[in-house]
Amino acid sequence: MTRGTVGSRRIAGVDRALLGRLVRFAMTGGAASAVYAVCAFVGVDMLGLSGLVSSIVAYLIAIPVSFAGQKYWTFRATGDLSYELPRFFAVQISCLIASALIMTILVDILHLSHVLGVAAVIVAIPAASYILMSRGVFGKRS
Repeated sequence: MTRGTVGSRRIAGVDRALLGRLVRFAMTGGAASAVYAVCAFVGVDMLGLSGLVSSIVAYLIAIPVSFAGQKYWTFRATGDLSYELPRFFAVQISCLIASALIMTILVDILHLSHVLGVAAVIVAIPAASYILMSRGVFGKRS
């Protein structure tokens, strides 16, 4: 079959299964981000929490949405929660630290635009997160 035809395993040279996972990963991340945003706004605007406290609480509320979506929908993983959950939290903490480092280096040390810093974070962190989750969290154990 030629590339991109019905029934083909590849679309524009990309494996359909991988493309599907990437789309599901992005949609799950978007859903978790929406939960985070709503909770953060509610925390600040309705509950009077500080931005920091609101952000932490919102992030903690969004984590189960992200975990469930990534485990059961994106990666369709059937592994043991006792194996996957700690690794998922480690990825989340690593990505949080990495995003803070990227912003600190680009904005505070190199004095580049915060727009560039945010752009770097929204490109680098999801890419790193996908790789870590697909290989270390929800990937097959040897």
